[in-house]
Amino acid sequence: MRQSQHHRSERRTYVPPDLLQTGPPDFDRNATDTHPRGHRLFLYGLAAILVAISLWCFVILGRTESLRADLTRHMGWLEEAGTLRRSLETTALGATTGNNVEQLIATTRRLVATHGAPEFDLAAQRLEERLEELATWIDLHGQGDAGSEDVSEAAYSVLTVLPGLESQVQEQVVDLYSGLDRLWTSTRTLVLLCLLLCASNLGLLYLVHRRREQLETAHAQAVALASHDALTGVWNRRAILRILRLELARAERSGRPLGVILMDLDDFGKLNVLLGSREADHVLREISHRLASFVRPYDTLGRLGSDSFLVILPSCDATATTGVADRLHEAVENDHVEHAHGAVQVQTTLVHETIPNGQPTEHVEGVDPDLLVHRLQQRLDESRPS
Repeated sequence: MRQSQHHRSERRTYVPPDLLQTGPPDFDRNATDTHPRGHRLFLYGLAAILVAISLWCFVILGRTESLRADLTRHMGWLEEAGTLRRSLETTALGATTGNNVEQLIATTRRLVATHGAPEFDLAAQRLEERLEELATWIDLHGQGDAGSEDVSEAAYSVLTVLPGLESQVQEQVVDLYSGLDRLWTSTRTLVLLCLLLCASNLGLLYLVHRRREQLETAHAQAVALASHDALTGVWNRRAILRILRLELARAERSGRPLGVILMDLDDFGKLNVLLGSREADHVLREISHRLASFVRPYDTLGRLGSDSFLVILPSCDATATTGVADRLHEAVENDHVEHAHGAVQVQTTLVHETIPNGQPTEHVEGVDPDLLVHRLQQRLDESRPS
């Protein structure tokens, strides 16, 4: 058997882009294409969750800063209140001057104004009255007599009021620490929930990805079943006629020639009876493999009938089409096909036709694929040996 440049060790079949985009005849590829909308909804939901988490984090940060500022003011008030207590005890012993008392009054007023909570108003008012009374007695007795009995009594009255205000501030400090602890607890819980949410989203994304792969695999199998012959694996009748229609339109647009070969296996029905359907199917598969290995990667081979094959040769003029037809004829007839009971030689009859420049001529009346195949079938019947 002659070898040629058309021989390929690896079987490859050319699929026109139009068929890849639209699928085989009467098959809706978009029917199983469910992932775009589902992925958009998933991404929108994930984005909404992330926005909500971000807003909640900003709320937590703002609340934390507010609690920290309140706690700082309360602790500062307690520190200055301790200083005030020590000063008043010193005043009661007669060692503090009027200037010290005026400074303590200003400090107390500043602390009360800084605190500014309604529950402290009464205690703060009483404390301020006692301090003003202390300042009045110091002014009456003069700077040199700041340790008189009246001044000492006024100082002790301030010390009597001050613990009530201190106790309330201390309670607020405890509440602030509790609030900070609850806030940090909720923050840790939120972080844990975010981690769990991210893990669940990753798991869901993995499941969606697996589901998409399964759908794409099922879609590919459906396309293969709808467009390929189950026995030989080449294009079936509907698909090969669809490809022929596309190639004829492409040749007409591009002005390039197109070759078409129709091959029929002679007396294959008798072979089927002689060997049985199982071995006859094996012979048919072997022949289809041989034909596929002797066409170019961008040629198309399809099973047109039970024992006939159609080969489409883009950009092949009459000479090239004739050469390919001869090589296919030799590939089938020159070598016997082995089967379980021995080997058999298969005889073939083939005809071919070329559409030059993609346009009908005086020898080619039209480029309708059905008419073209019908014309080739008639010529095949006429040339079949009797």
